Amino acid sequence: MFIDVQSRLIGAAVALLIIIGGLLGIYLWGRSEGVKADAKRTAPIIGDLRDDLKACEADVGRLRGDIDKQNEAIEGLKSDADERTRRANEAIREAQRQAAGYRAKIDRIAKYQGGPDRCEAARELIVSTLSEDRK
Repeated sequence: MFIDVQSRLIGAAVALLIIIGGLLGIYLWGRSEGVKADAKRTAPIIGDLRDDLKACEADVGRLRGDIDKQNEAIEGLKSDADERTRRANEAIREAQRQAAGYRAKIDRIAKYQGGPDRCEAARELIVSTLSEDRK
């Protein structure tokens, strides 16, 4: 009787293992078929996405090239602006120097005290001013 129960338990365990193995096999087969079906269904979408990615990568490359060109143009404009600023500052300094010279002449003329003859005093002032201009 003990052997009979033990044999039955072993038989049941073997049957259970066979059933579990069969169910596992069916599950794995179904899963692989599902993966295959998913792959068939998603293959066109993935292909389209790959094409879109390649197009986007090409666009990014073109944009980087355009940005590089714009940066070069900006650097050129900056260099031109720096040169114009330098020349303008030189012109301002020269104008200030000339203005200082003219102020000095005006001050000298304003302070000039000529003799009693106004015409002679004017002539002396003109001669001295012209001689300074020639220096």
